[in-house]
Amino acid sequence: MLELIWYERGHAPYPRGGELEFLNRAVRRAELDHPELTDTFELYFHALEESLGLRLPRRDFAEGEVRAAYWAG
Repeated sequence: MLELIWYERGHAPYPRGGELEFLNRAVRRAELDHPELTDTFELYFHALEESLGLRLPRRDFAEGEVRAAYWAG
């Protein structure tokens, strides 16, 4: 399971060369395009939606009703 424990604006959340490095670019793009987003989790999830074409269940996140999923493999 992936967990975002913390993320500091302006710094890549994932190591270079890792499987999730592509998200670093998406997060940086979201930072540049949306300076009005000050909450780092909101910014991170916006980057996920934009880079992967997702529509995340925002209400479920806010209410703590998100179900976990496993990587297919």
